[in-house]
Amino acid sequence: MSKNTKALFKEELEKLQKAQAICNDHKNNANELIDEFRELVAVFERNLKTTIKLTSISDGQQVYLKEVQAELAREIEERKRQQELLEYYAFTDMMTGVPNRINGFMALDRELKRLQNEDTYFSICFIDIDGLKSINDGYGHIEGDFIIRTFADVIKESIGEADVISRIGGDEFLLLLPEKTKSESEAVIKTVFEKIESFNSLQTKPYDIGFSYGIMEINRELGMDCTDKIISAADSLMYRNKTLKKEIGLCE
Repeated sequence: MSKNTKALFKEELEKLQKAQAICNDHKNNANELIDEFRELVAVFERNLKTTIKLTSISDGQQVYLKEVQAELAREIEERKRQQELLEYYAFTDMMTGVPNRINGFMALDRELKRLQNEDTYFSICFIDIDGLKSINDGYGHIEGDFIIRTFADVIKESIGEADVISRIGGDEFLLLLPEKTKSESEAVIKTVFEKIESFNSLQTKPYDIGFSYGIMEINRELGMDCTDKIISAADSLMYRNKTLKKEIGLCE
């Protein structure tokens, strides 16, 4: 304990002794007031002694306590980092870095719950890469993986901050567009199409990347409140468009 601290406690003890002397030497009948004052003095004395003990911890003990605190802080940070990694691996598609199927379905479920409480709307787009099986068979899965990553990057560059892209299967993606109408979502898909066309025109690959899609606008009037039903309906629209493209020779 420093000299200044000792001097402070010495001064407080002297005040305490004077207060006790006043109590013992009183010449009036204010017994209740005196008793109350004595009790306060006793409490102060106990607190003062406790404070002296706490401030008398050795330098070595203080260093040890600081080391323990630092170790606990490091342990907490490490656990937080591990938790963040676990969440990343649980909700991210490792090939593309976009949200995975679970994450995409959770985002859709959140929008459906918001739709129940607010007068809002959103659109959903089911996307399927055309001819990926032929590329895998003809040029290998490494080439097919390159196509999937490229396509995911193009979509990420084309959507807004509130929009969510998720990979839900090998060549299938789900695009969630909060507070976008079907026509606004079509504009987003048009941007994706233009970027893919630009990529195809610049690459030297013996094939082009293409995709089929199905878009639905979801609102209260539609009466669809089930994630599986909505995805199934959007998937059916996508498959219908893909079938039409096959019939006119635009995709395999």
